[in-house]
Amino acid sequence: MTNETPQLNNKTVSPDKILSKTDPGDEVQRRFRYQHTYTALIAIQMASGQIAYKELLCEHHEDILGVRNDGKFEGIQIKTKQIYDGAIELNEESVKKSLIRFIKLDSEFPGSFKKFIFVSNCPTRNDKTGKSLNNLINQAKVKKPQDPFKPKTLENFFKWLCLESGSTEQDVISVLSIIEIQQGPSIEGIESKILTDHLGSMADCSQTPLHKLKIILNSIVSHIYFSSSKKVDNPIQDYIAFVEENEELLEKVYINIKRISADTINRLINEPLTKNLFLSSRKGPPTVINSSKDLMFTKMQCGLIDDDSIELMDDLRASAEIYILKNHYKTKNPTETLEELDQICTIVKNQAIESKSRSKLKGSPYGVNMLHEIEDRLEKIVEKRHHDVYNTPYEILKGIVGILTNECKVAFSEEPPGGWKKYGSITTGENN
Repeated sequence: MTNETPQLNNKTVSPDKILSKTDPGDEVQRRFRYQHTYTALIAIQMASGQIAYKELLCEHHEDILGVRNDGKFEGIQIKTKQIYDGAIELNEESVKKSLIRFIKLDSEFPGSFKKFIFVSNCPTRNDKTGKSLNNLINQAKVKKPQDPFKPKTLENFFKWLCLESGSTEQDVISVLSIIEIQQGPSIEGIESKILTDHLGSMADCSQTPLHKLKIILNSIVSHIYFSSSKKVDNPIQDYIAFVEENEELLEKVYINIKRISADTINRLINEPLTKNLFLSSRKGPPTVINSSKDLMFTKMQCGLIDDDSIELMDDLRASAEIYILKNHYKTKNPTETLEELDQICTIVKNQAIESKSRSKLKGSPYGVNMLHEIEDRLEKIVEKRHHDVYNTPYEILKGIVGILTNECKVAFSEEPPGGWKKYGSITTGENN
């Protein structure tokens, strides 16, 4: 037995009974969890309308990149520190890196940022010394060109910022003056804060029990984790390989994955609340359309269409299938009904193909533009040619687009070699 072996009452202690004093991995993970949970807090505030963001991007230039409703951006840096180590000071490495990052981002994307936000789980030093981030920012907001920062140590730090960032004094002052300091909840209390003050206060969740709120929050945090980690579904990776390793396309896929919209958060909130209803809509009678493989999701993802639009299309597809079946079962003349359905599908398919020809951009994703073109065309058909589609509602026509997409008759991107059916068998591991 060596001297390094832990002992207690002269008995050997098992390593699964004692916390490690030298392995910081669990603490690192706890801090990452805080960042993702704080991002969930911002996302919930966005979904509830408390913050005027259109969407968030996770780990994209910043910990959080907020896209404002006015088209401007807000960069958010999240820092954690043990409370017993005291307030965050200006000369800490994490603070210096954040400031340099803000300055360089503003220089790289001039005029794009409305605000930079420095968030921490503990207070920042707030006094008149040269160690105070608050003091630096407050002076920058009212600084005249000829006046130095006070005290001298703060002026020296400002000069260092200019030198390190390679920016002019005026550019650095401009960035410092739009930095906002926020103290977030504690590491231990952030989840409780979100559950009680934010998620639990939303109208949809006001009567939701705590255990279900926890499930919803964990779902949102997990979604943010995957959005932050450049996780791309295998079918998309395979598709990019099919189109000759298009690096530009892969980059756009990565960026698309990082996006979190208010609709995404509302879906993550509402799905657990209506889960039985949601599942029952998928367990109705079988469709009259033969669906060998469900390619709709993958094909729309390959066109870089966002998850919310795909989920909506899937709902409309289910509604269209039920609508078609009901009309088929209740009719006195099934042959005539099938002829009408064939005409409707032909019209919808033609609109989709024409939309593709008008939207297609070689070497660049065009799925979103194509989808919008289809939507505009279907609205006009419902308005001006409703007799041609036998007064079928717009939502059903759009659902038929989803059915046709799954049947390899509509695509929102370039077709891989061998066609979509062969591609589907490869990505699902099936054999033709």
